[in-house]
Amino acid sequence: MSIHNRQHMASTRDINAPGNYMMEQDAMKKERVNILYPHAPSGHAFTTQLPGTGLLPARVGSAQLSRNYVDIESRLYGISSNNLVEPLPDLTPDIFSLESLDIHERIPLVRPPRFEMAKEQRLRLFHSDQHQPSAQS
Repeated sequence: MSIHNRQHMASTRDINAPGNYMMEQDAMKKERVNILYPHAPSGHAFTTQLPGTGLLPARVGSAQLSRNYVDIESRLYGISSNNLVEPLPDLTPDIFSLESLDIHERIPLVRPPRFEMAKEQRLRLFHSDQHQPSAQS
């Protein structure tokens, strides 16, 4: 029997260093804060407004439109509509009243007065009493 001298290899990676571990933990903490921050670029606006004059339509989340948006969507998709054992109670939507945001003032539309043609002023093309130019060469 021979006895082999086993040597354990030391970790040559820098990932196991205490400083790197703390740095990774700090980076993950900052990422969680950015994800959970509600007003992040991918989150919600400070004030939700509908697009007005000069703006294109925008996406507005369901939570900004109504307090009971889950119940409303469930009714629209027909979830539990065939439940004859426990029918769903009547739903009263609790919808938020949102203002619209205009980036410029709308110019009022100028409409001409309604045109009414007088009956004695109709064009008569093919009647004999109308003056026709004489053909003179």
